[in-house]
Amino acid sequence: MQLALFHSPPAEARRRSTSARVGGASTRTKGKRGRQLRRSRPANAPKPVGNPELSFLKPPPSSAELELKLEPAVLVDMPAGAAQEPLAHPTRGKLLPPEVFTEAEVRALIGACSTRGVTGHRNRALLAVLWRTGIRISEALELRPHDVDLKNGTVRVRLGKGLKPRTTVLSNLDALPLVERWLEERAKLPAVGQGAPLLCTLKGTPTDPSYARHLLPRLAKRAGLERRVHPHGLRHTHAADLALAGVPVLAIQQQLGHTSLVTTANYLRRVGVRLDLAQMIRPPTARSARSTSR
Repeated sequence: MQLALFHSPPAEARRRSTSARVGGASTRTKGKRGRQLRRSRPANAPKPVGNPELSFLKPPPSSAELELKLEPAVLVDMPAGAAQEPLAHPTRGKLLPPEVFTEAEVRALIGACSTRGVTGHRNRALLAVLWRTGIRISEALELRPHDVDLKNGTVRVRLGKGLKPRTTVLSNLDALPLVERWLEERAKLPAVGQGAPLLCTLKGTPTDPSYARHLLPRLAKRAGLERRVHPHGLRHTHAADLALAGVPVLAIQQQLGHTSLVTTANYLRRVGVRLDLAQMIRPPTARSARSTSR
């Protein structure tokens, strides 16, 4: 039997790829073993023009090309009187030690206030309230006239730290005459309405806390005090005065508006007052009065 031989038809020749390369005609062909061979381009042949829509495929420019595109900088001489950027405050961001003033220093600050204008009476009342109540500057500037009880010598803080109200007691009634004098001058101002703060401006608007922070250094310079003076130092002074007078820590905590006794103890320690030493060095009159009351 003769076997029939089946021959498969010859395979068609593989077509040469005519796909053009992006940006111009194809410059590569395949050799016998399938390798791509780069076809040499004539020297005088123009370079293919790229597609503008695919310009992101172009290689980045070289540093030499970038230097050619950069324009030379123009130097302008600043005049001598030109305004410059303000320098940062030397104490900003630094933890400075607390300041505790003596009674003579605080009275010198109060006496350095102006006696000609109405603002001098307001500034005296502000310093007296800060010193004798120990409230913060923000709390003092939020007070209203009805918050001060001149008869009982108390000050009601409506919005304290953490939005907690409290009632503070004037540790010495010598601050009341200064507050009363300011209330008399305040009533004469036509621009001050009923809803104006107690220590308001001449136009009846709230006084900015930065005003007091800039006021005290000027008063200290006028009074001849060569030390750092700021509104919170009056709060430190009030806390130290109460501790040295033998006031219980619980009363100091309520006066300052602290949340716990630990906070008050740490506060007194920061201002340089030790409770054990305060009980030993406080005036003998306070100790004798306590012994007689018992």
